[in-house]
Amino acid sequence: MNAKSNTCMLGIGSVGISTFDYIYQNKKLPLGSTLFVKKDLETDLEIKSKDSISSLKKLHSFTKLKNIGLVEEYKEDSKADSLNEIISLLDIDKKAVSCIVGLGGESGDFFLKLVESINSRLESSISYCIMPFTFEGKKRNSKAEFQLEKIKEITKDTVILHNQDLLKNSDKNRSFDEAFLDYHKLIEDRLSANE
Repeated sequence: MNAKSNTCMLGIGSVGISTFDYIYQNKKLPLGSTLFVKKDLETDLEIKSKDSISSLKKLHSFTKLKNIGLVEEYKEDSKADSLNEIISLLDIDKKAVSCIVGLGGESGDFFLKLVESINSRLESSISYCIMPFTFEGKKRNSKAEFQLEKIKEITKDTVILHNQDLLKNSDKNRSFDEAFLDYHKLIEDRLSANE
């Protein structure tokens, strides 16, 4: 991991897993970085991994990140007290923090609570917000838009990444996992530029 102490990264949910794993493999994940996942995510991944190679890869990535101490689990209904307890463990004061989150679901809801609580402690922050595919439905996309507007009000810098663009720009022979590498590389490059 990168020894630079004035930056760190926060990841939320399954989007955070794949991004953290990619950046960690390249030895560019800053010290103090934390991945937040729901308490039952590991069980969900174990079930899905029986039928999906993508979920199996994500489970392996999650297990590795958990074993090296980068994972912090939360309950969906995290109350203010339990959230503050989690936040107190973070070494983020006066740091430049990069956050990665997929919007439209519970990860976006948790991220909103988190960022509202930590924003005043940060030197600067950048949020990479992944918007859902259109085929995920109007309800999820509307919720993502709502979450995005709230995040833009709170965070200092917001980068919006649209999953739908991956379908437009992607080589037909590339898998979704390979297409998502574009996002991982973008985030990694911006992290490196801030060193």
